[in-house]
Amino acid sequence: MHHAPYHEQFWVVAGTAAPVIALSLTVIITGLARSKAVNAPVSWRTATWPVFWFAITSADFIAMGYLTFVSLMSLAHGADRMSPTTVAVLAFLGVIAVWFVAVSNTITPKEESEEPSS
Repeated sequence: MHHAPYHEQFWVVAGTAAPVIALSLTVIITGLARSKAVNAPVSWRTATWPVFWFAITSADFIAMGYLTFVSLMSLAHGADRMSPTTVAVLAFLGVIAVWFVAVSNTITPKEESEEPSS
């Protein structure tokens, strides 16, 4: 019977990277909340951007929490608990989510134009 190799160093890195990615997202989303929600017009608060950011950040937090858990379990049991390729793809998508939310900070929803008074 052939056993798949155990990737201990990979799990150490993955278990370290996932919380760092989640922390990066926390810093960015906190900044967004302070800069936009507090000083934003009512039309922005009802826009779809906050819901979209919430969905992306929630999915990223869940994925990074899961990657941390899988990494710790793999280290604790001395065996791969998930495919390293799958973990690498999820971590990459987490970094992309951080980038997307950071870049989205420079894009603001188009504000409703005021109707001219007659």
